[in-house]
Amino acid sequence: MRIITKRLTSKLDFYQTWEPAGFRTGYGVNDHLHILKVLIEKCVEYNKPLVLVFNYYEEAFDTIDRSAIFRALADCRVDGRYTDMIRNVYENATACIRLHEDTPNFKIGRGVRQGDVSSPKLFTTLLEYMFKSATVDDFGININGEKLILTTYASLMT
Repeated sequence: MRIITKRLTSKLDFYQTWEPAGFRTGYGVNDHLHILKVLIEKCVEYNKPLVLVFNYYEEAFDTIDRSAIFRALADCRVDGRYTDMIRNVYENATACIRLHEDTPNFKIGRGVRQGDVSSPKLFTTLLEYMFKSATVDDFGININGEKLILTTYASLMT
């Protein structure tokens, strides 16, 4: 999966709008903290309302609907050959539980693979797909001619 991820990284990063910073080279949480600070200051200065929403995606990698991942990959025009390879990895995924003895293998039906280099990219691509699908035309703030509607940051919590 490392080779596939390396080949898809530029495509998936191009699909992202300028706001997201999670799992991307050259972006970090400090950028978003600065944006929040400036937004709060400007809203106070101009007496404008501001709504901030923070989402915590607990165990998000485990709960992702895989069909949504493939819709997101299609939306960002990933070559079907790569999508088919990723689909094959996920459709044939099995696991077992080790206690005193191994349980029989069972099929894994949702989520992305823990520890896989492609998982963060698949996760952020899916989030971007969901955000682009949301209707938020009446919201946002104009900053230098760009409309800022949301700023997203995803990171691994340890």
